[in-house]
Amino acid sequence: MLTEIPTEMLDRIDPNSPDWGFWKPIPSILMDADFARVENHLNLPLPSIFKDFLTYRHFVNFQMGDIMLFDNKPSWSFDYLRKVEEYGLVIEGNSLVPFGEVVDIGLVCFDLRFGEQLIWLNREDGYSYHGKQVLANSLGQLFRQFENNLFDWKNNLSK
Repeated sequence: MLTEIPTEMLDRIDPNSPDWGFWKPIPSILMDADFARVENHLNLPLPSIFKDFLTYRHFVNFQMGDIMLFDNKPSWSFDYLRKVEEYGLVIEGNSLVPFGEVVDIGLVCFDLRFGEQLIWLNREDGYSYHGKQVLANSLGQLFRQFENNLFDWKNNLSK
C-alpha cells in the first residue's frame, strides 16, 4: 500500500491503482543509537552483519523467495520494536532476534545461541523453539542461497 512507503522512498505511484506505489532503496540513516535502543529493549546484542545490512539501504517489502524481511525504513528502531512486540513471548529468554517472516508460515530469527544461525519458527506450532527449522548458518549464507536460487530460476527460464 502507498501508505507503507515513506515519502523519501516513493519512486512512483501505480497508474492503474492509485493506492499502490513503488519504492526505491535509499541510503540508510540508521546510527548506533538506533541499534542501542533496540538492543537495550531486547536485552540482546544484534548480530553485526544484521546491523551492517541495515545501515546500507532502507527498504520496504523486501522479499527473498518465501522470506519477507521486516521493513527497514528511516523509523526502523521504532517499527522494529513494535513488530517484535506483536510476537510477544516468542523471543523472551530464547536469545532470538527476529528479522523477517516466512510468508504465511512463521517467523525468521537469528538464533544467538548458535552464533548468527538463522532459523524459522512455525506459526502452526505456536512459534515453539522446539519445532525450529534451520535456514542457514549466517545471513551471508542465506543471501548466497537466494542468489543460487535466482541463477537456477534464470537458467530454467532459458530452457
